[in-house]
Amino acid sequence: MATPLKYSLFLVEVLVLAVIRSSSSTTTEVTPATVTATAIPGLGDRCTTECSPPDMVECVNHVCQCIPPLNSTGKYCVTDPGEVGDFSFTNVTNSSVSLSWDRPTTPGVIQYYDIVFNANGVCSQEVLLTCTETAQMSGSCQFVFTTSLPSCYGNISFDVSSLQPYTNYTISIAARNELYDGTNSTLTIETDISAPLQPSNVVATVLNATAIHVSWSQPSHDNGPTWYNVTVLEATGRRSSNFTLKTTVQVDGFNTTSCEVPGLLSSWEYKFTVTAYTPAGSAQAPNTSGVVMTFPAEPGPVENLTASALPEPYFGMILTWDCPEEKQRNGRIMNYTIHYKGGVSKVEHYGRYTPEDPCTDTKSVLVPMAPVINYTFTVFANAEFTGKKTSIISRMDPNSMVFVLPARAKDIQSSKSVLIVSAVCGTVIVVLLAVLILLVIYTRILPSRRTNDTKRDKRDATGISNRSYRSLNDDQMGDKPYMR
Repeated sequence: MATPLKYSLFLVEVLVLAVIRSSSSTTTEVTPATVTATAIPGLGDRCTTECSPPDMVECVNHVCQCIPPLNSTGKYCVTDPGEVGDFSFTNVTNSSVSLSWDRPTTPGVIQYYDIVFNANGVCSQEVLLTCTETAQMSGSCQFVFTTSLPSCYGNISFDVSSLQPYTNYTISIAARNELYDGTNSTLTIETDISAPLQPSNVVATVLNATAIHVSWSQPSHDNGPTWYNVTVLEATGRRSSNFTLKTTVQVDGFNTTSCEVPGLLSSWEYKFTVTAYTPAGSAQAPNTSGVVMTFPAEPGPVENLTASALPEPYFGMILTWDCPEEKQRNGRIMNYTIHYKGGVSKVEHYGRYTPEDPCTDTKSVLVPMAPVINYTFTVFANAEFTGKKTSIISRMDPNSMVFVLPARAKDIQSSKSVLIVSAVCGTVIVVLLAVLILLVIYTRILPSRRTNDTKRDKRDATGISNRSYRSLNDDQMGDKPYMR
């Protein structure tokens, strides 16, 4: 009986040892040193006794499987990678930053690192750094960039570019594999300012005769504390296509997109440029508006109004003047109004210009006058509005009627000569008409009177008047009827 009992006890001991060995094999501790990013050949294949490497896989039910807590991705045995260590930054510029970190110290396979840049709560870009050739990666941002690292272990550094200037970024990094996402590590940076981008869509809108509203669209990104210089370019003349700098208006604030420019000339052409500035510099090329013209206004006074007497014996004045100063014309001058008041009061219009008076010569007109009378002459230009009036008082003295040409009015000498000749011709015609009237009186009226006087003298000589003659005939006829 003793021998069978001993044999039974031996079998029980063998079974207990087998159970203990089996239990210890299923609870093997996985250390960081045993977890690698190397593909495991034969993972998931059939096995008979054991699988390799024995610290990561085992043969269970004749299939090579990952040893818990590792899980299979098909080629790798992985677990939660853990959190990276000592995440920091250096060398921040207006578009880049250098990042560095240590690999996680907890066990787990790292297939890639995921770096996310959030600006104002929005994911602006994402960088995926691969550690294995066959990692299944996915990004959550609109812009995702993928590259590989030379090593995913130890201390790792990476330079990130394509950042926006003058921007606060929240940067997070996590070690990942196909099954697990490691804990995020986060830091914040602010990129440097840079020269601004150029504003666009510069539009000039005329408000009135002396002011224009200028608007523009702000740059696509705020690159730093921004101001705008609005350059006012003024035409060099009313009919000129050239422009010169008039003034510059500074407008502060990135979000400020308009301003009003006052103090401009009326009926004058302008254009504008808008340039953005930051402390780091200015935009490369200004944006220019189209050409606009301010509204017309009342023209300024005519210049150099003078009155010069015609030579004796002609009673009249030559009235001369020049256009209003160019920058005071304030519109398209079509003609001029002349009002003179003295012995008579009269209004006349001078000129008819299309599209406007070029103002290249001095204006002159002959005004009839009586001597020894004060005359007030008023002249003004007519454009879209009636111009300011200019007046002078003149008196023609017959004892000192001297015709003097102004030195500046050389170009009107011929027209004055024509006026003088016309006055002479008019006087000659009047004299001839007077002589003709006298001849008519002498040849028609005087001979008729002379004939009547002769007949009357003859009747007086015979002593018989017409009345006596008629009486005699009546006596002789008696009561006889008159017969023809």
